[in-house]
Amino acid sequence: MKKRNYIKNFKNNENIKKKRLAFKKSKKRALEFLNNKDYRDFIVKVKSKQRSDDEILEILELIYLKI
Repeated sequence: MKKRNYIKNFKNNENIKKKRLAFKKSKKRALEFLNNKDYRDFIVKVKSKQRSDDEILEILELIYLKI
């Protein structure tokens, strides 16, 4: 009886590990998409508005300091 319980627990652990890995991968992928989206939005803003080089450099420095 005890061996059967161990086998059941082992199978459940494997499933849990697989689910956790899948969740981690999906979370990581979602974060990458968000980061790319922010970067694309930033480029669109820079292209749409004409600014001096000093202003653009200040904004870039602020963004990299946040990271």
